[in-house]
Amino acid sequence: TKMGVAHDSLGQIIVDKYLQVPGYEGAFAIGDVAEIKDKKGDHIPDTAQVAIKSGMAAAKNIKLLLNSKKPVGVTIKIKGLAIALGGRYAILDLGHIRVYGILSYYAKKIAEKIYKWPLWLRCRYGLFRITKCKLKFL
Repeated sequence: TKMGVAHDSLGQIIVDKYLQVPGYEGAFAIGDVAEIKDKKGDHIPDTAQVAIKSGMAAAKNIKLLLNSKKPVGVTIKIKGLAIALGGRYAILDLGHIRVYGILSYYAKKIAEKIYKWPLWLRCRYGLFRITKCKLKFL
């Protein structure tokens, strides 16, 4: 709010269909800080999937703007949602399939492991692209 940008009731920055902050040309908001909606106008849950997809979409639009081209509208779809509920209990919602309990807990743990390394590699690659430095693995 100090910058004067509009926020929704959750405190997220309201963005347009390009993920740009209205009134601030060239400024983008992505991931958890942005109010991202689906085609129907419903709020999309803040998940790693949404953060990754919105980041990639914003990067594409930034590149377009830097090349004096128009940005493209962003449509983000999530493949599913896993919510930890404490202990070894979770809910896994894949849209047409919902699973509850310990099976969902283990599915969520597997999904976290699957996201961890590819996300780390993407971040390292992005840093490499931005800084043009040598890619060093720890």
